[in-house]
Amino acid sequence: MTKNSQFVYIFLVLTVLSLNLANAQALVAGKVYNADFSDILSGVNVKVVCNNAEPSNTITLGDGTYAVRFEETECNESDSVSVVASKSGFQDKSGSGTISRCEGTDCEEPYVTIINLGMKTQTSNGGNTGGGSSGRHYLCGNGKCDSGESVNTCPKDCKTIELLTQTTNTTANADDEETTGTQATRTEIPEETLSETTNASSFPGITGAVIGTLGAAGTFLIIVFLIGIIAAAITVRIIRKRNRFQEF
Repeated sequence: MTKNSQFVYIFLVLTVLSLNLANAQALVAGKVYNADFSDILSGVNVKVVCNNAEPSNTITLGDGTYAVRFEETECNESDSVSVVASKSGFQDKSGSGTISRCEGTDCEEPYVTIINLGMKTQTSNGGNTGGGSSGRHYLCGNGKCDSGESVNTCPKDCKTIELLTQTTNTTANADDEETTGTQATRTEIPEETLSETTNASSFPGITGAVIGTLGAAGTFLIIVFLIGIIAAAITVRIIRKRNRFQEF
């Protein structure tokens, strides 16, 4: 090999090396999935920013992958990278990473970072669609136990009310005569129960009214006693008339 040919060979090698150095880039790549990473998302807009370089925008492919490259002068080893993914119907998702040197045998670029993202489905606000009932509302503190209030939710307006419940007790005395007595028991009923009952002023908690303080047997005895008095009076009057007639 002549000196001229050696010079040409060395020049070509240096040229190739300089071209490789000039084309050295940092690769930022990854995949975009759904929230639980069970499926990939294609057509996602991805914005990548490395260090202070201009943002690079791309769209995920059919397999969910994205890839952007930065010049080595703009994005180098240990530089920070941020990625933002956006797609209609999904919430925006961001991620970050750091550029590292690729030391594998299959490295396409000398510097690389992999950032995968999982996007959540966009949730609707679920506003009022119109129609139907608007719900029940009440004002606690207005001095009235409104429908919907209770002792627990509004103790200012709804208080516990004690009702007297009358019960009739029938007992037998030593002469086998039945006597009837009235006993009052206290029953606590929340006020809102009364407000939702028809004719609450009639106190529906009263379980029985007293027909008579003496009961059915006592009433019968009184009637017999009155009949006896009337019969005695009639008898006395007849006897007096007979005596007067005999005197004449």
